[in-house]
Amino acid sequence: MDDSIASSIDNNIYCLSKFGEIADVEWIVALDDKTQWKFTLENQNLQVKCMILDNGDVSFSYIEDDKLIIELFDGESGKLIGIQKIKVPYEEGYELTEGNIWLYDAPQYIDENTLMISIVSDNLDKKIYRYYIWNLKSVQGEGVIKSQGYVMGENSSRMINGVNYEKRELSSKLLPLKERTDKLEEKYGLDIYIGEECVGDAGGYSVSPYLNYNKIEERIETLESELEKYPLGFFEQFKIDSSKELKVYLVGYLVNVDELFGATDSAGFYLLDTRGMRIFIDCGRVDNFKKTFHHEVAHAIDDMIVFVDRDIENALLSDEKWEQLNPKIGMYSFTYDDYEENEYGMYIYDEQKGNTSVKDTYFVDSYSMTFPTEDRARIFENVMTSENLEVDFNEAPYLKAKLNYYADCIRATFDTTGWGEVGWEAYKE
Repeated sequence: MDDSIASSIDNNIYCLSKFGEIADVEWIVALDDKTQWKFTLENQNLQVKCMILDNGDVSFSYIEDDKLIIELFDGESGKLIGIQKIKVPYEEGYELTEGNIWLYDAPQYIDENTLMISIVSDNLDKKIYRYYIWNLKSVQGEGVIKSQGYVMGENSSRMINGVNYEKRELSSKLLPLKERTDKLEEKYGLDIYIGEECVGDAGGYSVSPYLNYNKIEERIETLESELEKYPLGFFEQFKIDSSKELKVYLVGYLVNVDELFGATDSAGFYLLDTRGMRIFIDCGRVDNFKKTFHHEVAHAIDDMIVFVDRDIENALLSDEKWEQLNPKIGMYSFTYDDYEENEYGMYIYDEQKGNTSVKDTYFVDSYSMTFPTEDRARIFENVMTSENLEVDFNEAPYLKAKLNYYADCIRATFDTTGWGEVGWEAYKE
């Protein structure tokens, strides 16, 4: 194989790059067998990174002099949309290279004329994650980008550089989808946000919008099918203090910008704060969408159980009581660091699946052993997504015992009038 050629496939788009003797770079981007175009740069010291955006547009980024250059092209026509030159702050005397300043992820459209650009810079003893706002209608070049950044170093302290995301009005092209979510909201008693409604910061995450109409429509359809697994009136009961209803955000890329050693992404997360009980789901992760939704619902259920039992001396659900369902106390790491490095493999279902010892398992996977609430969420997501069932609860009596105890906690917390059969009680005897 020719070492000067590299290829990749992203969003069903094929990218081929060929490096010449003096680092000439020729990119061939093919959307299909009829649509392809070339991009060529000539620079002896040039390293080019190609990224495909969600809508099929193509970005190229590289370091030139003291700036990070980003060139944006229309994915279908190959025409240049715009060029942005960003002078990213870095330590004086520290060499600016592709190795210490880079795009963290492909640029994200906030609306048809606005991009969010995520950049990580590695400045000696700390990493800085910044996102920049690029208005494509502005004059190209320097000075048109505002930024907000987070320092990630020993103290994980924040550094704010200007702009603060606020909720934006939904674009007119997505309004028909909003009509569909309005119907779901009325039927199930929760709030659903899509598109530009999902721009902001939440719980240490940078949240970008998801703007592809067809894909949002698919996610709404999937969400509807999963909501049907819950009894009517269930979500209307999610009220803690001033929060009035559960909120679900169908978002684009989620980046945790409070990580100590660098930004990390997530399929979804749940947050209880002054704005209420909120679930954020990365719509780009099709395989995880269903399980992520039920997983985050379980976290919200935990908060409801604790809230309802807050004045009860002997509350039904507590971490102490939950740990008594394990073979011994002290098995949770209470950290998300290196959770795959686990000494308790004999108790983990996905490590024992297919073996006779699966009957002795207590945890779905190693992630279940980080926190008791993650343990419950992993169990709950599995019982609620039968088409990809990872756990046969009839073959794992200790997991079934945990599930049934959790089901008892839910029934004791919520008004169950008119519920009928519910998925999390499928293994009750």
